Amino acid sequence: MYAPPILMSFFSAAAWWRIPLFLALGWAAHAAEVRVHDVHAAPDGTFRVTAGGAEVPAGKFKENTLAWFSFTGEVELAVRAAAPIRHFTISPRAAGIAATADGAVLRFRLDRPRHLVITIDGARLFLFADPLEENPPRPGQAGVTSVLDFQVDPTGRTVDTVRLQQAIDTVAARRGTLHFPPGIYLTGTLALKSDLTLHLAAGAVLLGSANPADYPPETPRSRSELLDDREPWLTPGADITPCRLLLVDGARRVRITGRGIIDGQGKRIRRPDFRPYLVLIRNSADVTVDGVMLRDSALYSALVLGSDQVTYRSVKVVNDPTVPNTDGLDPDGSRDILIERCFLACGDDPVAVKTSGNHFLLRSAERITVRGCVLLTNTSAMKLGSESFADIRDVRFEDNDIVEADRAITLSCMDGGRFERIQFVDNRVERLHFKTQQRILLAWVRQRTRRERPGWGGTGAIADVLIRDLAVAEPCPNPSRIAGLAPGADVRGIRFENFTIAGRLVWDAADAGLEIGPHAADISFAPSPQAAGRSGARASR
Repeated sequence: MYAPPILMSFFSAAAWWRIPLFLALGWAAHAAEVRVHDVHAAPDGTFRVTAGGAEVPAGKFKENTLAWFSFTGEVELAVRAAAPIRHFTISPRAAGIAATADGAVLRFRLDRPRHLVITIDGARLFLFADPLEENPPRPGQAGVTSVLDFQVDPTGRTVDTVRLQQAIDTVAARRGTLHFPPGIYLTGTLALKSDLTLHLAAGAVLLGSANPADYPPETPRSRSELLDDREPWLTPGADITPCRLLLVDGARRVRITGRGIIDGQGKRIRRPDFRPYLVLIRNSADVTVDGVMLRDSALYSALVLGSDQVTYRSVKVVNDPTVPNTDGLDPDGSRDILIERCFLACGDDPVAVKTSGNHFLLRSAERITVRGCVLLTNTSAMKLGSESFADIRDVRFEDNDIVEADRAITLSCMDGGRFERIQFVDNRVERLHFKTQQRILLAWVRQRTRRERPGWGGTGAIADVLIRDLAVAEPCPNPSRIAGLAPGADVRGIRFENFTIAGRLVWDAADAGLEIGPHAADISFAPSPQAAGRSGARASR
């Protein structure tokens, strides 16, 4: 048998010492590199977390513990509780993570980035395991400017809105990157400009001021500036404050990146007449928000209004569940929107596709994709409406894990718009809790009269909805409901394919616990797309 000379040399007696080195090098190629991130939250004794032997800072936000790191390779995790572990879960369950509890320590391995909810004896840990950043910008590189070059205070003791805005304006004019090193940057409203990358390094916090005076409202628009003759005080959404922490308005090619945090101090600053958004993207295009954490908003974490080509990727939204209207990422009258691999823990809807007419912008919402996300909410996990004054079409929710919600799917067509070509594909529901409705699906159309809102109204409809491979882990105590609530306000063409509840295939409306009300028709069930139309598939109405 012939062996190449290099192999003969390797396996010669003189080369046997190389084998341990060879094996060590092979293991090193798969070993993890770990970088931990400060969550800037009060130290918490509930859990202690290590990743690959590195201590991951854990802090308390409301009733949950947060921990965050980035890694490559395969990493071993250890979560130490305050007492011996009796019961634990790791969500999403579909990740199939095998873990063992040894006394007070939970151990498991990760071979890919994950956003996890770990519950140990009733206490909950949000664990964010991200990929390492590829070539993150650093001061000194071409086109990268440190915010500290503008004498900004990184300690959080000074409201530095003026200097921060000056830094933004200057770097945007250069089409560059504004880099925030670790620190706390206290600010009021900041307007991001075209051709700007705002990079928050790990450990950097852009912290919203607690003084409402630091969020100046916009000048009200006159009647002549509206898109039609509607009175501004009757415009849906116009009564919501236009205040916000970050504003992207009429801008192009804007990026918000990094492993830092944008914190609105929402619980502290919210008033009945003062509820700033955390991020408002309005009348803009080609905007990406990647990797950062959006935390503690007083209203929606991010409203995408009248904008195109906006991407939210691997964004962590963590809001106070006791604060109302704290939605996650809401596309409103926007088109070509991608929300992927995000973690959305919200007091209100994690994603709600709207056409509200807010800020006097009203147009259809189209081509919106939400995929690979982890969702937790007190209300609806995947929602269209309720504000729906223009059409919503070509929306797809795919491969999302609903850890907990009140409703999995809500189609709330209330204001004369039409919903069509809507798809929910390969989504999983772990728990529907008992907040208000506790049902899998609510789809309804209401006819709004012009007496209610002069200049608005009409009759909407819902048509051509596909719900495929929806897996609900537990039976739901309350029925789902599909109905049109007035003549002409119709729901037609909802198709369920391979719909399971507690592992059991659902064959018809009775199986699904589904009430089909008036003005609803063509609701069908099939075991799979291939079997649809065969004798085994049965239509419920």
